[in-house]
Amino acid sequence: MPQAQEGRKPVVRSKKFFKADMKREAALALALEALVDAADVDVGTSGPDLVRGIYPVVKIVTCDGVADIADDEIRPLSERLIMALQG
Repeated sequence: MPQAQEGRKPVVRSKKFFKADMKREAALALALEALVDAADVDVGTSGPDLVRGIYPVVKIVTCDGVADIADDEIRPLSERLIMALQG
């Protein structure tokens, strides 16, 4: 990875973007994929760890407020993402 210029931090660039009309599951999957992409360039960032059953803390923001997303909802999305990445 190139050295960051003074006063600038590296940024993960992606061609994947959030859309306001995304379904909940698609938005959660996008967030998980962004974490995995970020983990590729930053050792302090981690995605889901299926072996140890450790999943990211995920929250969702709606007009009704902020809510935690349970591991039971994150687990199958994480499994699909990891399987897709492994090809």
